[in-house]
Amino acid sequence: RAIVVTDASSPFGIVHVNKTWEGLCGFEKDECKGQSLGSLLQGPDTDKGSLSAMMARLLQGDQCNDVGVVVTNYTKTGRRFRNHLRVGPIYEGGSNVPSHFVGVLQEIRDGM
Repeated sequence: RAIVVTDASSPFGIVHVNKTWEGLCGFEKDECKGQSLGSLLQGPDTDKGSLSAMMARLLQGDQCNDVGVVVTNYTKTGRRFRNHLRVGPIYEGGSNVPSHFVGVLQEIRDGM
């Protein structure tokens, strides 16, 4: 599974991605560090409303600890792909405010 870790504050800059994420999205770790996922992956068919609603739930401390959405994104080369994105908070130092978010992307291959 593709994994990305972002800052918990807007614009949710990327702090880490794994090799699977690099392979799926086409961006290497060094070129995406500090960038927002939206600036790298969103395009004309991305449902920004569902992503905003998901982030609002997380920022309000949604009790399920992680939330998910199916989203259409675009690779570095412009290839369109659908993925199931689950995002959860990372807490540090006993705080009840997340310091980071971890996202897990799983590509949906349905013959798009």
